Amino acid sequence: MTEILAEGKYLRLRKNSKGWEFAERVNPDGAVAIVPLTDDNKVILIEQYRPPVGATVIEFPAGLVGDTAEFAGELLEVAAERELLEETGYAASQMEYLTDGPASAGMSSERVTFFKASNLRRVAEGGGDESEDIDIHEVDLSDVTAFLEAAKKRGAEIDPKVYAGLYFLGATDSHRRQSVDISLPKSTQRIDSPGGLPLGDELLAKIDATLPSLPEGGRVGILGGTFNPPHVGHALLAHAMLATEAIDELWIIPVYKHPFGKGTVDFELRVELCKRAFSKLGDKVRIVEIERDLPKPSYTVQTLSALHAVRPGIAPTLIIGSDIVPELPRWNEPEKLPILSDVIVVPRQGAPLLKNPDTIDLKIYKGFRLPNVSSSAIKSAIQSGDSIDGLLDTNVLEFIQEHNLYPRH
Repeated sequence: MTEILAEGKYLRLRKNSKGWEFAERVNPDGAVAIVPLTDDNKVILIEQYRPPVGATVIEFPAGLVGDTAEFAGELLEVAAERELLEETGYAASQMEYLTDGPASAGMSSERVTFFKASNLRRVAEGGGDESEDIDIHEVDLSDVTAFLEAAKKRGAEIDPKVYAGLYFLGATDSHRRQSVDISLPKSTQRIDSPGGLPLGDELLAKIDATLPSLPEGGRVGILGGTFNPPHVGHALLAHAMLATEAIDELWIIPVYKHPFGKGTVDFELRVELCKRAFSKLGDKVRIVEIERDLPKPSYTVQTLSALHAVRPGIAPTLIIGSDIVPELPRWNEPEKLPILSDVIVVPRQGAPLLKNPDTIDLKIYKGFRLPNVSSSAIKSAIQSGDSIDGLLDTNVLEFIQEHNLYPRH
């Protein structure tokens, strides 16, 4: 039995039957610390002022799990990805579990789970949320000891978790990582087959809350992409599919983390762009944010598998442009696509005419050819100050300009 001595907005002070006093968080499900290492062997550290110690502190990116209603029930690795992006502006294609344990066993009940983040790409400015003022340091792994010593000399504190993380990178002077064989934590799930998906209850509930209800017959068109930004070609395609194909609704699924490392603006911004780009097509077009909750990177076969698991009876039709067809052999388990979905390919102006490939069963759309316009070309035009007249919904363009999503070079 424990007694609550005091409680604030974020912390609670308890005392057990033997008189031991300790603190606990009011809301979160734990904490994560991220050890980010770039492809060119630079470790990413952050520095911020910490009022309890009255000094700036060198740390690894870190944060709380499920500390607000918005993030309640989130997986540990999802929280790690979110905190890394928020504090440093880096997105990671790989998040590897390292270890976990109590943060301060004599004072707090909090546990910290360490992840190594790799295959990094800078997609945002970072610096934390509105309550934080974070400096970002990219340090060559070979120079990190000298960097930390210099930080101490100028008065900064060093969070001991930094040395714990560096141990796993083999960067400490007295401890070299020889072999670490640690299985993934129970919260990590793999979704890589069309049936019998090992979806945990929390993830299942989260996806269920994200997905729209199925229309009668379950006939749903699936249009995925980075949508960076969504343009009038996407809207024309959506209208054509609803008008001519055997689907009752069209679900627009923005990619959370592209498997081929295509750089994008933040997921939430692209979701808002999609809402604006397809708003004139009515309630038969839904913006579906399922890939936020699925393991990363975002594989189409994984997303389709999850749709079948959470919406039994769904009859999906995957819609892709002909420019994507040459990439199909590089997709994750492309042979499963016809098992999970009908596949329709829409030709694009300027692209060669297609024949049905021998390796995958798909339908080539005969109605019209997509205009030869691409998100990457539009983005480049915006950054160069060139005209994009007629290529973006005015509401999309307004949002891009308001948030300066593609700043001029």
